[in-house]
Amino acid sequence: MGTDIAGRGTDISGNRGFMIGANEVGLMLLLTAPSVMVWIGGLKVLYKIKNFIALAIYCVSAIIVLTKSSIASILIPIANWLLHSGKNRASSGLLISVKLTSLSVLLIVLLIAYGNEIETILGKTFLSSLIDGNMLGFIFRGRSDYYEAILPGLINHDFNSIIILFGAGEGLIRSLSMAPLGRSASDATMFEMDALDLFWAYGWIGFFLYLTLIYYLIRKAKLSKLTPLHSFAIALTLIHSVLAGHVIFSPQVSTLIAFTLMLYSKRLARSTENT
Repeated sequence: MGTDIAGRGTDISGNRGFMIGANEVGLMLLLTAPSVMVWIGGLKVLYKIKNFIALAIYCVSAIIVLTKSSIASILIPIANWLLHSGKNRASSGLLISVKLTSLSVLLIVLLIAYGNEIETILGKTFLSSLIDGNMLGFIFRGRSDYYEAILPGLINHDFNSIIILFGAGEGLIRSLSMAPLGRSASDATMFEMDALDLFWAYGWIGFFLYLTLIYYLIRKAKLSKLTPLHSFAIALTLIHSVLAGHVIFSPQVSTLIAFTLMLYSKRLARSTENT
């Protein structure tokens, strides 16, 4: 169901469902994964295999969506599986080592047994650039084209000094991408890297005010007291924001972040009152 999306230079299509884009779906998977793991951990059934079921569900979801953010969401159930190891520090460290070794051996066996098939399949996805050794191409995946298409128009604009101070706005940035990239108005794009989009859309003044607001919200949200899984998910989301966008300028993702932090803050406040 929903809409397929092939992405940049891929032969295998991912799926964005009924959302605005596949990156948004992947980020939503990533941000909700810690809460899903907490919920699954509280279940009284399937004690021995429930974490593996969760991992399998996220693996299938990641393959269906097929973005870097959806693939990253698999790391959350893996981290949850590793963190819940042993009853004390000594046994926990030993069990984590055993689990990591077992996981590494499993991956090596799969690569030896099905290496050619895996390489063929991955070569038809966005991972092809990584297989070819093009790390920057894998990380930025087309963003360099956006950068080269949009930035000259902003720098050479008649009102570039005003743009640098107050920003160009999303509409102008998108319109500048149309001719160099051969896109229509409905398919125009921004840089798709949130830091660049934020700066050029709002200028130095807006950029500073926005970062000040984020800093204030981070202090109020008490991110230092987040669970390891929540912290890991938010860190991965911030990395995605800088390298691939779709966080600050995506209403779906930014709203989900706000709700996640709000719910966690309330839970933290209740636990503090009880103690």
